[in-house]
Amino acid sequence: MNSLKEPAAKSTSYLGATIKEWSISGHKIWVMSSQQCVKEAVRCVELELSKSGQRLVGKPVKPMTPGYRPELDVSPLLDEDQASYYMSLIGILRWMVELGRIDICVDVSLLSSFMAQPRVGHMLEVLHVFSYLKSHENSKLVFDPYPQSWDETKFQRFNWKDIYCDTKEAIPANAPNSRGHSVQINAFVDAGSRRLLCYTMITHWNPNLHQLCTNYMVLQGSSNC
Repeated sequence: MNSLKEPAAKSTSYLGATIKEWSISGHKIWVMSSQQCVKEAVRCVELELSKSGQRLVGKPVKPMTPGYRPELDVSPLLDEDQASYYMSLIGILRWMVELGRIDICVDVSLLSSFMAQPRVGHMLEVLHVFSYLKSHENSKLVFDPYPQSWDETKFQRFNWKDIYCDTKEAIPANAPNSRGHSVQINAFVDAGSRRLLCYTMITHWNPNLHQLCTNYMVLQGSSNC
């Protein structure tokens, strides 16, 4: 008897993000892009601004204006309608972060903390973020299934006993058995300065010990950064 069920098609989108296969050094990987979501959001913001004769200006190189401190902003408070629009824009930006735009994560978090009483300056910075996205719309988040190997001798070792003494993580007696394989998370931070610094954080989830094991490696002037 022949089955009428068709084979499942490969996913091409997920909650507003475009998903597709990619290839790096011959390895097949998955990438997630929020480009279409960004384009539509920018279009809607520009449409709303055009109603009052405004528009997104410039091509910022950073999501937030350099030197701006939202907690020090003393500009007038937004009225009820403007505050509501501010909150909707923050919601859009938060979702972009969920779809992989980690480059605006910190800025959106800072501006999100002022939703109770947003000010004109806060709104201008939110629009600045959208101006940034307009000129930096093509961004992809790469999911690489291949673990990286690191030279353990380059990791700094820290003794935390002075702070935590002999404290151990409490594991519930009825904790379920772990499943699956260990997970490796690699994070790169570019500390912009006169010297190139590369900080690599590697976090391993050990399913047998029910704990995260984190190491930090600092490479100075490394061409691999």
